[in-house]
Amino acid sequence: MEYSTPRTMEIFSYHLIEAPVYGVAARVLSSSALRRVPGLRHAECLLPMKMGHAVASPGRYRFGSLVMFAFWEAEADLERLSWRRPLIACSLPHWHIRLRFYRRWGATRGSTTPRLTRSQESPKGLWSA
Repeated sequence: MEYSTPRTMEIFSYHLIEAPVYGVAARVLSSSALRRVPGLRHAECLLPMKMGHAVASPGRYRFGSLVMFAFWEAEADLERLSWRRPLIACSLPHWHIRLRFYRRWGATRGSTTPRLTRSQESPKGLWSA
């Protein structure tokens, strides 16, 4: 298992962005602009949904918003994002939270696996299999 120091630790972020419908569509349908963001390893853009509505119902989806999950090489790369394109076009009201990688369940193909910090390998109080 590969470990990193806290100063260079990879980080995940969850962004909720209010944007015009055309801006949301451009981000969901095209990720080419995101590939040019330095330090961004992987990003997924999604539409937020309201639970309890039918899947085909227009009321289920919030077309004026965008959710983005991102995997960054370092926290400094996330800091620089707010001053750069491509998300400056969506820099209307938004917020984000920062997430650390604590546990690994299962495996995925086609993406880089993040490193665990030694102190976070087995946090106390969490069930482990």
